Amino acid sequence: MQIVANTAPRRFVSVDVLRGWAVVAMLLVNYPGSWDHVFAPLEHSEWNGFTPTDLIFPHFLFVVGVSIALGLRPGGSLSKLWLRALRLVVVGMGLYLVAMWGYDKAHFRVWGVLQRIGLCYGVAATLALTLHPRMQWAVIGGILLGYWVLLACNGGYVPWDNLASRIDTWLAGVHNYQFDAAIGKAHDPEG
Repeated sequence: MQIVANTAPRRFVSVDVLRGWAVVAMLLVNYPGSWDHVFAPLEHSEWNGFTPTDLIFPHFLFVVGVSIALGLRPGGSLSKLWLRALRLVVVGMGLYLVAMWGYDKAHFRVWGVLQRIGLCYGVAATLALTLHPRMQWAVIGGILLGYWVLLACNGGYVPWDNLASRIDTWLAGVHNYQFDAAIGKAHDPEG
């Protein structure tokens, strides 16, 4: 009798539940019933501070990080990893293309939530595969500190004038989430 090993990837119910909660929360926030009577925690903060709604995207990224930690094996293929990241970006762009046609939008938004999740997955998984854990912590600290310094020294934290908004304007112009043609500036809350 020959025993065949199960080669299917192991599923973690807890990760699936976290992912499911994030999707449910996203649907609740995006479709609250009536936009005239929205429960305050289901709205994004104007800029400073946050509401529970503002925690949904970081929740998705947390699930991605947990999935990376549980699913990647040392010596894994970077090409397969980046192919998966590219698929997320392409699916996100495809959904925006359908929305652009369906809602008769004037411009195609290049960078959305799914595209950013794909990019974050690709970068984080690459670092997880190629760097020692202590070096990963150093990179995380460097990114957080560097982002803070770059924003503090280049226009502060005010939307439309900060470094992130200027980069978004330069990279995507009218294809951002918000674009003010009168001043020629763009702002993307996920920038």
